[in-house]
Amino acid sequence: MSLLQTQNLSCHFGGIKAVDAVNFTLNAGEIRAIIGPNGAGKSTFVSMLCGRQRPTDGRILLKSTDITDVSADKRTALGIAYTFQITSVFSQLNCYDNVELAVQGRLMRQSGSRMTRQRLREETCHQLERVGLADYEATLATHLSYGHQRLLELAMGLSLDPEILMLDEPTQGFAESEIDQFGILIKQIAEDATVLLIEHNMNVVMSLADSITVLDQGRILAEGTPQDIASNAAVQTAYLGTD
Repeated sequence: MSLLQTQNLSCHFGGIKAVDAVNFTLNAGEIRAIIGPNGAGKSTFVSMLCGRQRPTDGRILLKSTDITDVSADKRTALGIAYTFQITSVFSQLNCYDNVELAVQGRLMRQSGSRMTRQRLREETCHQLERVGLADYEATLATHLSYGHQRLLELAMGLSLDPEILMLDEPTQGFAESEIDQFGILIKQIAEDATVLLIEHNMNVVMSLADSITVLDQGRILAEGTPQDIASNAAVQTAYLGTD
């Protein structure tokens, strides 16, 4: 089932066409990867999907409803969560407080002021445990390794109970062992949410993605299964470095 669509979505910066008339469909329940060379328009495209960058032209549809002019905050309330390529945690707060803020915002939207301290605690601890940070509850975010900061950011995103979780370079800074654990986590998350990720690590992409969209010079170069993309001659030339 189509969950998120774009119709001729474009973003131009002066004469530069960062994203150029992209027609894209994200289906419910899938793990979709977006790949492409540097400057292909990946981050700009996803920034438009989550509402942080306004399109120059085109439309964005969530379950057939036009959300092109809906703000990023309202898109979050509609079930779209986006974690940044650069960590966006509150560095001087501990892990618990970072996640609690995200949980509190969601629970207040869902139930107004009818929220108990116990429920807030349970939800916060659940998200920390989910990403493997239960033992870091009292640790200041600034004292975490870069990989653990990314996991904290992921916990904050999951605290929003998203229907669509967008991840921008999620494994950047991870050790190899952390990447393996991350893959297991993403597959667990995908049981409840649709996952869209921008990722340069092709081993991660090929092992996790149900389908892949390749962007090049702001346009879709190819789409398909990992096997389709790995054997696509145009992709090999433009991105995978072979011809």
